[in-house]
Amino acid sequence: MIEGAIIALVGAAIGWLARGARKPPSSKPSLCSCGDARGMHIDGKGACQAEEKHRDPLTGGQIFRRCKCQLYDGPEPLPEYYARELEG
Repeated sequence: MIEGAIIALVGAAIGWLARGARKPPSSKPSLCSCGDARGMHIDGKGACQAEEKHRDPLTGGQIFRRCKCQLYDGPEPLPEYYARELEG
């Protein structure tokens, strides 16, 4: 009986330690080197359509400028495939 309790405690301790070692899944989208997601680029490849927020040196207010990135260079998404429905 005591051996079973020891085995259960050791298993719980290993599980607790392993849980702390895992990294949480990344929730960030695939980003271009300009820092914007693939969806901000024309057709997912062309010039970036995102606007960057800057501080106006004269008035101190906020101004928006278009991102200067001209070509998406981030990771390519997985290809999409069509699969027929199974007949059964």
